[in-house]
Amino acid sequence: MDPDLIVEQFAFLQTDFGFVLTSESDEQVTFTAPQLLVEVVQYRNRPVVRLRHSNCEGRPLGTVLLNEVVEIRGDRASQAVERLAMTDDEESAHSAELLRKYCEPMLRGDFSEWDVLVETVSRQFIDDYHRSVRDALRPVLAEFALLEEEGPRAEVMLFRGEQSTLMVILDGAGLEFSIAADQPEWTQGEWFRLSDIVEFKRQRLEPRQGSYNRVFRYDAIGYVRKQLDAAIPLLREYGQELLHGDFSEVSELREFCRDPELYARSHDWFIDPALFPLATLQEGHVSP
Repeated sequence: MDPDLIVEQFAFLQTDFGFVLTSESDEQVTFTAPQLLVEVVQYRNRPVVRLRHSNCEGRPLGTVLLNEVVEIRGDRASQAVERLAMTDDEESAHSAELLRKYCEPMLRGDFSEWDVLVETVSRQFIDDYHRSVRDALRPVLAEFALLEEEGPRAEVMLFRGEQSTLMVILDGAGLEFSIAADQPEWTQGEWFRLSDIVEFKRQRLEPRQGSYNRVFRYDAIGYVRKQLDAAIPLLREYGQELLHGDFSEVSELREFCRDPELYARSHDWFIDPALFPLATLQEGHVSP
């Protein structure tokens, strides 16, 4: 990304709206106003425009991406532009035009629609997440006779069978699969993570494949689908006994999870509801 060109293409932020150029590098260019940051960020060799709003005291009030704003405003044509055929310079110029066209009230300091905008973005993301999980799990749900029931929060999905329950959680680490014996309340169960079950079955540690650092929200659904593609075969191969209600190995599995010499854990192996706030979505990233 050419920072000088970005500054030139987004110069209207300074001349027309009073923004100040506060940082400039090959990876990010930032324009600052009292309650809004406009960041042009290099992501996977493509420019991405991000808007961060804060109140008068500087407390963050959320983040949205320009492409999300354009989509919510209903201009599918602009979103359908063949960006892969664009050069970086052409795409950043196109983004500058969209920013001025669809975000002018915010650039002028009018944030009357901000809360609705952030809520809509979060809702759309959650809907995409739910749809992706349901589609990917359809064969598994049929095979193990699991039925979906409402989770305690939007990012928690529960699928209950006669003797066991599958839980899928979207949190700051991406997707987490866990299985427990069926309980009336999901918080009462002894949940075992799929990653632990796989490692227990293999009796050896294997590093996670891939990194999910700095994944922006607009691309996070793509990573969710990739994680689903990787997890479903493991779920069917290594989780089938638990999903069928066979908990004969639970004692050994429990000891495996508790033994620091076998597995260096980053957090307690019981699922803590406080660990998974929906607010992790607001900053628009997924990280391990």
